[in-house]
Amino acid sequence: MIRRGSILIVVAGVSALLAALALAFLGRMRSDAEEMALVTREAQAKIMLVAACNYVQEASRLGYDLPGTPTVHEECFGWVDVRDGRLGPKFAVGPDDDSRWPLHTARRFPMYVAERPPWAVQLTVAYNPIQVPVAPSNGPWPAPLGRPYLAKPDPQPVSDTWADYRDGDGRPRSQSTDLSWFRLYREGPAQFVVTCGAGSTLGYRDWAEVTSIGGAADQFANDHKLFEAARQVEVRRWYLIEWNAAVGSSDYHNLDNDIHTNIDNLMIHPMNSSHSVGVHSVRTQSHCRNMGGTIKWVQRLRHEPTHW
Repeated sequence: MIRRGSILIVVAGVSALLAALALAFLGRMRSDAEEMALVTREAQAKIMLVAACNYVQEASRLGYDLPGTPTVHEECFGWVDVRDGRLGPKFAVGPDDDSRWPLHTARRFPMYVAERPPWAVQLTVAYNPIQVPVAPSNGPWPAPLGRPYLAKPDPQPVSDTWADYRDGDGRPRSQSTDLSWFRLYREGPAQFVVTCGAGSTLGYRDWAEVTSIGGAADQFANDHKLFEAARQVEVRRWYLIEWNAAVGSSDYHNLDNDIHTNIDNLMIHPMNSSHSVGVHSVRTQSHCRNMGGTIKWVQRLRHEPTHW
């Protein structure tokens, strides 16, 4: 009986030890998951900074459309108009005009992935396969030389009709919603406070702002606690940026003969090339064109600003 009791005690002790180890392991796994979720949200917020800067650049000139006019998209000339140095963006030369984005106002930009963006093309790797067996080439190198069919132009649209190809399908993909957003506050003529968010508050600052906009509370089931719970786990980062009208010249290249060989980069690289593969690989500056202007500087704000 004493031996059997000792065995029970040992088994109970080992079981308790295993249970304690399992509990510690599960706790560590949960803490690791929470830490990785924070890292993911930080990364999403940083991506939103890039998206905000791209929007500021493009919106300085493009994306404005006046209904009822023959022009499809009227062009502007910068947040500070490069023609007369006055406040914009505006279409015609004249006095200050910030009506399309007044100073000291903010706008939200919830981000998601569309089901099919406009002008979407197929992800096919090889539209024109090389004939097999390969016919011999006329030259000594390389032999044999395969030749593609060239039966289909590259790339191919995803849609079957022109209207679908042009318009796309703007419906959000369900798995991409409520993940990230950015918000812009026009601090000055060309300065913006960028708020980068990774979470499901859709860029609303607080519940008071939600209730001040008609129908906005419906997105949170009219539940203040639901909004606050989403805000507590959300990552928000603030930056101050400034737009500048400076752009890169479309004919600027690196000269390969000044770097590696006697082959001139202007001769071997077309304007739309981003790289070449041959005897050596060279990166060109052909894609430096940024006709939407330049982000002059980006400053990380340590604390939440008063206005954003």
